[in-house]
Amino acid sequence: MTLTRVPRCLYDLLSAPERLLAWRLLVLMLLTSVVELTGLLSILPLVTLAADPEQVRTQAWLESLYRWTGASDFQTFFLLLAGFFVLLFVASHAAHAVTSWYRLQLSFQVRHRLTVLLLGRYLAKPYVWFLRRNSAELMKAVLGDVDRLVNDFLMLLLSMLTRGLTTAAVCLGLLWLDPVLSLATLAAFTVLYGEIYRRIRRRMRELGAVHHDVNNLRFKAVAEGLASVQEGRMLFRRHHFVENYERHSWRSSLLIARYHLLNEIPHRLGQILGITSIIGALAYFTTAGRSEGAIALVGVFIMGLWRIVPELQSLFKDSSRLSFDLPVLESLYSDLTQAARFPTSLPEPEERLELRRSIELASVSFTYPDALVPAIRDLTVTIPRGSAVGLVGLTGAGKTTLADLVGGFLTPQSGEIRVDGVPLESPLRWQHNIGYVPQSVYLSDDTVRRNIALGLPDHLIDEVALVRAARLARIHDFVVGELPGGYDAVLGERGVCLSGGQRQRIGIARALYHDPELLVLDEATSSLDNWTERSVMRAIRELSGRKTMLIIAHRLSTVQNCDQLLFLDGGRLEAAGSYSELLAGSPTFRQFVQPRESA
Repeated sequence: MTLTRVPRCLYDLLSAPERLLAWRLLVLMLLTSVVELTGLLSILPLVTLAADPEQVRTQAWLESLYRWTGASDFQTFFLLLAGFFVLLFVASHAAHAVTSWYRLQLSFQVRHRLTVLLLGRYLAKPYVWFLRRNSAELMKAVLGDVDRLVNDFLMLLLSMLTRGLTTAAVCLGLLWLDPVLSLATLAAFTVLYGEIYRRIRRRMRELGAVHHDVNNLRFKAVAEGLASVQEGRMLFRRHHFVENYERHSWRSSLLIARYHLLNEIPHRLGQILGITSIIGALAYFTTAGRSEGAIALVGVFIMGLWRIVPELQSLFKDSSRLSFDLPVLESLYSDLTQAARFPTSLPEPEERLELRRSIELASVSFTYPDALVPAIRDLTVTIPRGSAVGLVGLTGAGKTTLADLVGGFLTPQSGEIRVDGVPLESPLRWQHNIGYVPQSVYLSDDTVRRNIALGLPDHLIDEVALVRAARLARIHDFVVGELPGGYDAVLGERGVCLSGGQRQRIGIARALYHDPELLVLDEATSSLDNWTERSVMRAIRELSGRKTMLIIAHRLSTVQNCDQLLFLDGGRLEAAGSYSELLAGSPTFRQFVQPRESA
């Protein structure tokens, strides 16, 4: 992406009301520029009369202005001009204040909308998309990069437009007063800043690209350090995470320092050129035989240069900043525009897809993006309604992938998934009928009630369904009997107030809250001790016959009593049947079982 495309890209990201506000802002900027120009030109008669009151009689345009005002004497005329100049000065600053208010209004509207839009688009992405993205990078994009896009691009571009219009208006005034001197001064500024910009633009963009990558690593380092507090302490590796962050933070700070150093060079050169231009103007009017009225013209030129030199310096700094931050816009623009085909949210379907007979997988195959080997190969299986099916196999056999395919999170590249003989074409309706319990249940720093009915506002939480789910998960007695506040007790971040088994039961209750027909347990008890696992599995077995269950486990004791076991090996269905049937009929399964029974 080039800088010339930045305005178009930003305009594409604005909504219709925001575009209307932007056009109003542009009109305000033009009016402000007109006020600036009028204020500059009003200085000329004021300074001329202050230097030589007799000019009101010798200068035809001053005499005409004197008559037009209807002033009775020179003092009254001068005070009228001075008052008009002050009024224009106040009007100019008032116009700038109103323009700033509109700019801020536009910025907070865009910032709010884009953060919500980006998060919604991310959450609506296909599940496989998340497998290739780092959560720390996504958090940085939503919470940090959108702010940079608004502040460093939208607001910066609007400020540049304001400064550009102001500079253009002042330059027009100076050209009207003295074209030769004005053109010479403008040419000097253009050549100087143009050459500097040409030389450092590429370097700025290179620094910005490296800083964007380093900043991602910085966020990752913080996320990894905070996510592994216990392991880091137990292994005495806290210094590793600090050093990792320190390394990336040092590089980030160094890159920012280099950026500011490069950006400071034109500022200093601009100051030198500005003073040189003022001295040159004095010399020009003095030596060119234009002493008459020279003081007034010099005063206007000094006022004009005093106004435009800082604006030109700011324009250059802002353009350099755009080059530095261009990778941020490229990344966000890609995420926002490529995501346009996905909704900003996943609305709850009006009715869920019911399961009355069975789930069928017919010759299903799936390969993850960038993977060379299929995770599931030509798999055909039938899962009857109300049955408990265990998925077993070595790590990497395809158990979780199979569960994700059944759950509609992944779409097979070949083959077909059918529910009651009908091809699965509406994953959302199907997922509305699935309860999912992962190995590590996510618990928010909130009440038991809100954790079980995750994502629902309080007024929509069904108390009957809440208690029913908690009873089925064997957690109700603990909540009402041991937690102060019962269902309104706050669990703390990640459920620190609960044991591992209690956290898993909360997860099971959450999965059961909407009364799903299919329950998927992805190694939901693998992190628990044997006694806690047996307790949780008793709660799960009580659901047998009422719920269709797909259970992934490494411990055979967890799935030994399932109606059917699916033994996977390298993505293929090696054997299917009850535990005893597999022991009797599958040599590969017996080899798989022996070391685990010995353990």
